[in-house]
Amino acid sequence: MKHLMIYLVLWGWTTSAYSQATPVAQLAFFEHLTKDKWEMNGDWGNGKKFRQIQVYSWGLNKRIVKVQTFGTVDPKTGAFGLRNEGIRAWDATKKQVVFWEFDVFGGITQGTCTVEGNFLYYDYTYQGQSLRDSWQKISPNAYAYKVGTYKEGRWLKVFLSATYKRITK
Repeated sequence: MKHLMIYLVLWGWTTSAYSQATPVAQLAFFEHLTKDKWEMNGDWGNGKKFRQIQVYSWGLNKRIVKVQTFGTVDPKTGAFGLRNEGIRAWDATKKQVVFWEFDVFGGITQGTCTVEGNFLYYDYTYQGQSLRDSWQKISPNAYAYKVGTYKEGRWLKVFLSATYKRITK
């Protein structure tokens, strides 16, 4: 009985450690982003200015990444504030990092995240259109950022291209 109890304790400990470590490995790309705030200033394809700040943090013992996005919250006045809150998480069933974004206008956007080398891609449908966001790490303090339509390995149309820069929290 004593040996069975030791076995069960060890099994429980290793199972717990494994289940906690697996999602962290899948979300490792976000570790760098959780250190500070990230600000981007750019222009939409139609010439309108665009400014956004993102703040990443860990949740649930590094099993999810929480994101707060600050941007325009009133198109008429241009007021700047908390616009979205989101979650990135490892979906063990899909074997994919997935995300959800909830905005102040009542919208919910969901999709997948894929890491390829220095690139982080978000693929999702927004207002009936399939879109991709691309974060390309260009230095420890900057990411080249794009939003557009992407198909078969190439950008068909880019709506926004700018650089996210690290700013101190």
